Amino acid sequence: MKKKLFIFHYHFLRGGVASVIRDMVFYLKDSFDITLVGDLSVGIDGVEKISEYVNFYDLPEIGYLYDNSTDYKLFEERKEKITRKISDFLSPDALFWIHNYHLGKNPAFTDAIIEFITKNEIRTILHIHDFPECARWNNYTFLRKYVKQSFYPQKDWIFYAVINRSDYKRLSDAGISENHLFYFPNLFKNKKANEENIISKKELLDKCDGNIIKGAPIVTYPVRTIRRKNILEAFLLSKTVENINLFVTLPANSEKERRYETLVKKASKTSSFKGCWAFSEKYPELFVSLMENTDLFISTSVLEGFGLIFLESASYKKALFAKKISVVDDFKNFENVMLYDSLKVPQDFLDREKIKIAYFEKISRLPLENEFKERLFLQIEELLDKEVFDFSFLPPEDMYRIFLEEYDGIKDINKKVIEDFNALLFSSATDFELSDFSENNYIKNLDKLIKKVYNYTNTDNRDEIDKKVLDSFVVLDNMRLLFDY
Repeated sequence: MKKKLFIFHYHFLRGGVASVIRDMVFYLKDSFDITLVGDLSVGIDGVEKISEYVNFYDLPEIGYLYDNSTDYKLFEERKEKITRKISDFLSPDALFWIHNYHLGKNPAFTDAIIEFITKNEIRTILHIHDFPECARWNNYTFLRKYVKQSFYPQKDWIFYAVINRSDYKRLSDAGISENHLFYFPNLFKNKKANEENIISKKELLDKCDGNIIKGAPIVTYPVRTIRRKNILEAFLLSKTVENINLFVTLPANSEKERRYETLVKKASKTSSFKGCWAFSEKYPELFVSLMENTDLFISTSVLEGFGLIFLESASYKKALFAKKISVVDDFKNFENVMLYDSLKVPQDFLDREKIKIAYFEKISRLPLENEFKERLFLQIEELLDKEVFDFSFLPPEDMYRIFLEEYDGIKDINKKVIEDFNALLFSSATDFELSDFSENNYIKNLDKLIKKVYNYTNTDNRDEIDKKVLDSFVVLDNMRLLFDY
């Protein structure tokens, strides 16, 4: 008889977590009787491809909650119903696999699940794709308003899976036992098409509605227009480098990103922008053609959990120019990838006092201890005390305004960045060690994790894990005003 596996997520709509769940189910379907547990009322289009291999359990109480429409009565009602319903899943061989359990989307679910798996000896994998402490301060505040217990329970039967090495180190340093912590990178599948379906660069550029420079290189940022992707920095970089066509593939896909998308779209309609915004929304069938015709990939993202663009650039054998962030630790033995720290703008362009007040007000509102706040206040002072300013720390309206400015001084300030960009522009293939993200390695990691869970050992309980995890995230990089726009 197959063991029982219950996979929890808030919803099963299309997205990164749904694709991870699809891969899990495909490789575990012969070993487990699998049930997907979530709010089914919003649809299951993200997992339809594997629906024949699973059972579905509708648990609407774990769907998204919102701070402005949640009170303690609703919280307690939801928590009680969740606990009562998942009690039916208890069995000696059952495994709970819970995705993003503490993201801050539903405090009742977080509190109920932590309490339930702590009190009941049920094998559990807490699969963390994103942390609420990582720049998601509204989520963190919402969660801490209701959840008073540790976000990181420690029991012999509870395990943690993370998708990048920096988060593995973060939890290990905080005190999670390495016997109960697993580095489990996502599976990467190359989506190349047949060569006969690829159109030429000229045909591609002819389809673009934007301000195109005929014959100029194509630089591609294959992402959705969301705040953490820092699209306006890519716009300014392309303008500063000159004589390139920047392609950004997709618009936003959620209402909370719509305001930022509107600002980016507005910038894309100006004469300062050369290229094509949201190209793949109009021509989704030409995505692979765009990838194949790209001369250079770019990433100005300030926050990533997995770093898919590093793998995409390698799979298409193209160079990558990327802002340096923590996920680069996952990609070893790479060449023809250039990392830059920041794009600078003159302090003369800025209202320093206005920016300082905005940051101080944001930090003051956060449910952080004074020692954390004082550290951040000092970092803000240091940031504003320099002659030049990191563009990514500006309010988005200032980003837009500076993008429209005609000022040659920006080129002088960023001379090294421009030189590195141009040196990489016509480089040959990137060369990553991609085996960590291969199907063989994914299957091997999955097998190791399952065996570890079913043959668990004692774990050492450590104090103050929550504070240590929080401490690792309380840095200026996670406080950008961009995240609040």
